[in-house]
Amino acid sequence: MAGEEAALGPQQRQVGRPHRAGHAGLGPGVAAQSLDPLGGDDPPSVCGHRLQQGVPPSMWTILRSRYYPSNLLTSSRFVSNYRRMTPKHTEPDHIDRFLEKIHHVFPDLDLEVEGIVDRIGGLNRRLNRTLDETLSEFGLDTAEYKALSVLSQAGPPHRSTPGRLSERMELSSGAMTNRLDRLEEAGLVTRLPDPGDRRSVVVELTDHGRETYHRAVGVQAEKEALVAAALNPREKTQLNALLRKLMLEFERREH
Repeated sequence: MAGEEAALGPQQRQVGRPHRAGHAGLGPGVAAQSLDPLGGDDPPSVCGHRLQQGVPPSMWTILRSRYYPSNLLTSSRFVSNYRRMTPKHTEPDHIDRFLEKIHHVFPDLDLEVEGIVDRIGGLNRRLNRTLDETLSEFGLDTAEYKALSVLSQAGPPHRSTPGRLSERMELSSGAMTNRLDRLEEAGLVTRLPDPGDRRSVVVELTDHGRETYHRAVGVQAEKEALVAAALNPREKTQLNALLRKLMLEFERREH
């Protein structure tokens, strides 16, 4: 908000001041219209017209300014002009270019929704690629890394049964056995007799396995921090809040 309002002159930032009849620059009827500071999320009415939904809140500052003529207040041309004059701090990415092309094929497609989905998917693929690169440095694949993660989260003595591990990781018992064989061969886990059932075994994270897992997490965290450095602390909080809303909606629909 502060950055957007900075584009206005000091007099233009004067909000909620009473408008006098016949004031220069205001069309008929505007002076009588109440333009007091507005609360709530609903767009206000100006000259009997409802303003467009989705207009950034900072526009209300401009609309309440005495320096905008009434014949522009409700026009789509004004909204378009406002958006053009708002400073843009980001350059178009490849998703923007893709959406620009697909819009001609599917003109009714909601490009805002498509942009959200495509960007989340693109970021996910790129982050997974960096994770694969990190894990290769430690001789691990994604499933083995997840097995170390599950054992680490279990708390001392960092044990679990092969059955519970395969369930958590959504692997067949055979695939889980192959992963555990590799991890044990690398000295990252060890199999021990189950104290409660001698016919079964438990899988325990070794000291070497715990150290390897922590080092891999640290390296990956540094890479992710470099990507997230594009956002300031406030933007990170805002993005997390918005992503949380989307995640909660998915979780509600899955139940």
